[in-house]
Amino acid sequence: MERKESGAVGGILYTVFRSNRKTCVVRVTAEGRVEVKAPLRMSRQAIQAFVDSKIAWIERHLVEIDAKNRQCERIGWEEGQVLPLLGRNRVVHTAAVGNPIVTDTEVLLPSSHAGSRGALLERLYRQEAREYLTLRTAEKAKEEGFVYRQVKINGAHGRWGSCSAGGNLNFSWLLILVAPDLIDYVILHELCHTIHMNHSQSFWREVGRRMPDYGLRREQLRQEQIKTMYLYKLVQNDRG
Repeated sequence: MERKESGAVGGILYTVFRSNRKTCVVRVTAEGRVEVKAPLRMSRQAIQAFVDSKIAWIERHLVEIDAKNRQCERIGWEEGQVLPLLGRNRVVHTAAVGNPIVTDTEVLLPSSHAGSRGALLERLYRQEAREYLTLRTAEKAKEEGFVYRQVKINGAHGRWGSCSAGGNLNFSWLLILVAPDLIDYVILHELCHTIHMNHSQSFWREVGRRMPDYGLRREQLRQEQIKTMYLYKLVQNDRG
């Protein structure tokens, strides 16, 4: 069970999540929050010293995220908008159709719902994510010999996926934007959590044994965050 507390160093506020883990890690979320995961018995002073040692890295990422978020704040709907789906760009148009249609090159949205295109897009992407991720997760689990309970799709925009203690795999619908090989990494990552419910060395060895190039895919996935944040802001800004 996680314990939550807060702290500050060098003018940077951070939230600490304590759990039964052996190592301490820090991350900056897509919303610009600084989160620290630490062992239950690690002292406040040790955590503060750890965060202080990462200040330059944290500040660099906060600047990058702030720039991305400022760019996203200027987002507005334009006819002919180009948005990705499974890593391939598709041109989004409104047309005289009854329901959204996806082709290899286009996404057609009903012109009768022009005032709620954001909600239509999110519903469409959620449906695509549910169908693709449910099928692909079953395939990867069978290939690699994993057992899980079920796949759920959520609206997280700072986290690609998670695995519950009960074996439920949760994926953000935004994952459907990126290329299939990057999706495979996230699926395998969460499947490995059915064996190791942490990010220990044993966990990463398990991932590396099954996907030797996971480090490259992980970095490529990090670079995709601006695209996913763009779409998230677009659907939020154009919901009618």
